[in-house]
Amino acid sequence: MAYVYGSPNRQKRQLLWNKLRNSIPLGQSPWIAIGDFNAILSSSEKYEGLSRGRRCPYFGNFVASAELHDLGFRGPPFTWHKGVLFERLDHAMGNEAWLCNFLNYMVTHLPKIKSDHRPLFLDFSNIAESLGKFTHDLKYWNKHVYCYITTRKRDLIKRIANIQRKRDFFGFLYLNQVDLSLRQELENVLHHEELLWKQKAMCDWLKLGDRNKKFFHTREANEFFQRLYREIPAPLGNLPPSGFPQLHPVDVSFLGRPVSNIKIKEAMFDMAPLKAPGSDGFHAIFFQKHWDTLGEVVCDLVRKAGFIAERNINENFILAQEVIHKMRSQKK
Repeated sequence: MAYVYGSPNRQKRQLLWNKLRNSIPLGQSPWIAIGDFNAILSSSEKYEGLSRGRRCPYFGNFVASAELHDLGFRGPPFTWHKGVLFERLDHAMGNEAWLCNFLNYMVTHLPKIKSDHRPLFLDFSNIAESLGKFTHDLKYWNKHVYCYITTRKRDLIKRIANIQRKRDFFGFLYLNQVDLSLRQELENVLHHEELLWKQKAMCDWLKLGDRNKKFFHTREANEFFQRLYREIPAPLGNLPPSGFPQLHPVDVSFLGRPVSNIKIKEAMFDMAPLKAPGSDGFHAIFFQKHWDTLGEVVCDLVRKAGFIAERNINENFILAQEVIHKMRSQKK
């Protein structure tokens, strides 16, 4: 990664382009340059009153010859301005290898505080934000397009009652087809409502419930340890001095082995699709259905976020258990 400051002097900037070109590693090594290039790539990146500016040819030639890609941005279109002159002088450029290795990145133009330039914020993994936006869009669709399930069910029942009443009192036989169509639509809504309640109540609890003592106590124990090992733990109280067994060195070595993408995928697909959702609100079925799109990102997050200091251990603990269980099963 190269951090760039381009001089306002055009001749000095030409020397910068040559130095940057020579610093790009050969082969398939990822490389990125980010900072104040003091140059624009296209006329749309400069605005002065009613006129547009022209691209900087030497900067454009450098980007083309080095086979770099502008990583784009989110936020206001210009990073610097003076009076009526607005320009995008700050960029993030990456080569093809960087784009292939870092699929989920986001460059954001931040507000100006001390400098007269907007700082650039490079986020290597914006999956959480993407899922958050996806959730927001789903809520909007549920409210304004699909309508809430309970509202649709209530309206359909009223319409069916009115149609049947008119047909029975006045003998309008053409309403038979309308009645059939509405009842089919209601059947579809009821099916969706059933899926919704399965997700909320969890299939295992509906199947077993507290009538099964083993299931009930296992669930209670799980909730106890979740409270015990949350991010801000409560006082532990008095614990026995040596009441916990220790892991064998072989097991410790086994747990320290790197986990492959294949094992993570197998663990994900071994999960029950509609069990309790994660902290992001998504069930396992969402990641299973869209694994071709999200798989690589999920694998990266599992390796980066699990068992790291100052991170929530609950984020990947369950998935890690599934992976370890899968590896042990295959070892046997």
